Parts: sequence; structure tokens; C-alpha cells
Amino acid sequence: GSSYRERREAVFEAIELVHLTNRLEARMRSLSKGLTQRVAMAQAIVSKPKLLILDEPFSGLDPIGRKQFRDLMVELRSLGTTILLCSHILSDVEFFCDRASIMSNGVLKGIFDIKGIKGAGAGKFELVVRQYESVQDELSQHALGIESRTDPLGELSKFTYSDRTIAQHALGVAVSKGAIVDSFQFVNDSLEDLFVKLVGQAGADL
Repeated sequence: GSSYRERREAVFEAIELVHLTNRLEARMRSLSKGLTQRVAMAQAIVSKPKLLILDEPFSGLDPIGRKQFRDLMVELRSLGTTILLCSHILSDVEFFCDRASIMSNGVLKGIFDIKGIKGAGAGKFELVVRQYESVQDELSQHALGIESRTDPLGELSKFTYSDRTIAQHALGVAVSKGAIVDSFQFVNDSLEDLFVKLVGQAGADL
């Protein structure tokens, strides 16, 4: 076993790693949710594990707390710790993880390389237009989805297409009939897109 001095040094290393050296005298009940999460992380890493299992580590954190905790996880990974993360926040999984598995009702749907998802060439075309009333029906005909919003310049809508030819035709219609094209781009599928394709509206675990 390790000596008292070695254990003490390990504790202070963990506290320093989670940036809590200025809270050594604080009582647990006085700490915020984010700081409490950091204390739990310090307890988990004090023995310098090679594998760290985290279940919904971002739950209940505000945006600042989420960023701080995510940065801490990145730092741990850089030190050689393998992290197994369970989360429903897909953007964090996509940012942080190398691979992701999707489960639905206890059934494993697949294991995916995050870079492979982004580089697979699968995706959709997005056409964002203004003053589109005269062509709305034509643009909507083959669209996968339509989202409308208002910005300082007025109302605009985003039409999404899965097929390049259909998307380019929609772009031509918009231009020829006087709609103002704000943007036209191809967007790679995200982990969320893959999740929806595999699971649909049913609940699932990631």
C-alpha cells in the first residue's frame, strides 16, 4: 500500500486537477451543483484510474459548469484516462468522444466512430430564403423539413433536402422567381441525425 504522504499528495493532486484548491475549507452543503460534481470527480480520480465511468456527468449543470466539466474531462483524457460516458446530451458526446454506441430498449443499435459519421458523406442540403411566398409551395414539395424564424432583416425559412438534384432545382426556382437566397449549403449528418434514424421517436440510451 501507499504511505500517508503518498496518499496526501494524491489527494492534493486530484483537488488541483479539478481546480478546487481555493475551496479546501468550504463545506459540501455550501457548494453549487457544478462544484459538487468536481468534488465527486476528484474522489473518482484520486487513485489515478485507467478507466473512468461517468453517468450523465453534465446533468443539472449551467452552461459555465458544463464547459468547465467538459474541459476537465478533456484534460483527463489527455493524461491517458479512458472515459466511458453515458449521456443523452448528444452534442457533448459528439464533441468529447471518439466512439459512440446507441441503445434502444436495451438493444444495442450499433457502435460508431464519431469522425466516421462526419466523414461518411451522408447529410442534407439546406436552402435558407427570404421573401419566398411566391415559391413556398414549390420549395415545400420535396423538403424533408421546414423551419421558419425572424431576424433583424425579417422572416426567413430553411428548407432541407436529402437529394442534391432536388435541392439544386429548389435553389433555381427560388432565384428565378425572386426569392432572396440567404444561404445554400451541404451539412454533414451529426450524431443526432444518426440517432434519430436508428431510434426514431422511441426513447434510447447513448
